[in-house]
Amino acid sequence: MTSLPSESGAEPTPERSGPADAPVYGHQRPRILTVPATRASTSGQEAIDLAARAGLVLDPWQRFILDQGMAENDKGDWAAFEVCVNVPRQNGKGGVIEARELWGLFIGGEELILHSAHEFKTAKRAFKRIERLIRGCPDLHKRVKRYWQTTGEESIELWTGQELRFIARSGGSGRGFTGHCNILDEDMILKLAREHEILITIEEGSIGGFGSHVMQFVSDNGMLDGGLRMRAMILPDVFLDHDTPAAMYGRAGLDAKSIVAKVFETLGKDYKTETVKLA
Repeated sequence: MTSLPSESGAEPTPERSGPADAPVYGHQRPRILTVPATRASTSGQEAIDLAARAGLVLDPWQRFILDQGMAENDKGDWAAFEVCVNVPRQNGKGGVIEARELWGLFIGGEELILHSAHEFKTAKRAFKRIERLIRGCPDLHKRVKRYWQTTGEESIELWTGQELRFIARSGGSGRGFTGHCNILDEDMILKLAREHEILITIEEGSIGGFGSHVMQFVSDNGMLDGGLRMRAMILPDVFLDHDTPAAMYGRAGLDAKSIVAKVFETLGKDYKTETVKLA
C-alpha cells in the first residue's frame, strides 16, 4: 500500500477525453477536512491506478479523497470506518465512487458492495457507467461472470464471487443484505425522512459514526423541524465477551428483538403489549 504522491510527482497519464494539458479549475483540497490520526498506509493509490487502467482519469481532488478515505491503520484495518464526502451535484463525486467500487471488486475482494440510489433511473445510470468502464478494460471484463440487469436492482458479479449491487429505494430493496462496502445516496436518505414518521440507523460502531453523519445531514436539510423522530442504534461502550454472533448482538442490543423494541419506543408505544412476529 502506498501513499498518494505529490501532485508534482510522476503519475499515470492515460488518454483524457479532453486535451492532456487542460487546466483544472477550483480548489483541489477541501475547505473542511477531518481524518483519523491513525493513518499508517493507504489503498488509495491502488484505486487511482486501477481507475486509470479502466479509462477513468481522476482530478487531483478526487485522488486526494481516495488517498485519505482509504487510509489504513497499523493493523491493516480502515482508519475511518465511514467516509463522508460533501460535493455539489454534477461535480465529479460519481468518479470517486466508481474508483472505490472498482477497487472493492477487483483488488479489495469485498464480497458484496451495495450502491443505493433513490430512483430506479439513478441506479441504472450508475450501473451503466461502471459497466462501461469494466467492459472497456479487457483485463477486468474477463473476470466478470455476469452483468445482471433488472428493474431497480442491477449487479455485476465476478467469477470469484464478489458482487457490486445497485439498489433503488423501495419497500424491500436491499432488505436482508449486509454489504462489506455501502454507498449511500443522499436523496434516498431525504426521501426516507420525508415519507416516514421515524428514522432509525443501526451500526456496529460507536458514537460519531454513520448514525451521527446521517443525523447531521438530516438536520442540516431541515428534516427534523417537522416532527421526524430519529434514533441511532450503536454498540454500547462496554466489553463484550466472545460468543456466537447472535448472542453478542443480543447483549449489544442490536438483535431483531432490540430493533423492534426501539421502533415501538420511538413511536411512543410498548412493544410488549403489541403483537409482533419476528421473521
